[in-house]
Amino acid sequence: MQRMVHAGAQSVTAVSLAAELQRDWGRPNADNLRSILRWYFPQLNALRSQKHQ
Repeated sequence: MQRMVHAGAQSVTAVSLAAELQRDWGRPNADNLRSILRWYFPQLNALRSQKHQ
């Protein structure tokens, strides 16, 4: 991994890779990834509920 970074590659997280692969959040299957991200980041649900209060 370090050799790739030294050669100019940029490391990314698994979540950013999934978002890159999704590309268009308007796609019919986008809710599948959204549900995974909600499970992976439960604190986002709490932030969202606070925002709508």
